Amino acid sequence: MKRHSLLLIAAAGLLAQACGTTKKAAIANVPATPPPVAATSPKPVNGVFDPGAAELQALRATGKSATMKMLHEGYTLYTGTCTKCHGAKSIYNRPVEAWPAIIDNMATRSKLSASEKEAVLKYVLAIKSTQGK
Repeated sequence: MKRHSLLLIAAAGLLAQACGTTKKAAIANVPATPPPVAATSPKPVNGVFDPGAAELQALRATGKSATMKMLHEGYTLYTGTCTKCHGAKSIYNRPVEAWPAIIDNMATRSKLSASEKEAVLKYVLAIKSTQGK
């Protein structure tokens, strides 16, 4: 099967999942059931991506508490409020110890509430806790 066909199959499956539909994909010459997608899809090189269960679990393993809702809020703030003034900074390029001071400084400048600041910090720490070596 050609690569573009596989991409169409995967896209149709993801669209169906996102919409919550139980209808089968209706693309010509595309099977209704897409092939399984690799569980380890590559993460963006800057570490900025919507967190999932692996990031939440890794953060909790460091002794920090959080919820998926909090991590998603942190991601939304990081890719919204933070990037209004500058591009999304690479989470991977700075050591975990530097992030609390960075976020404190930026939270003051962007007038984030205490809970918003905590959400951004937990999001960044969750991403950092799954960073490859």
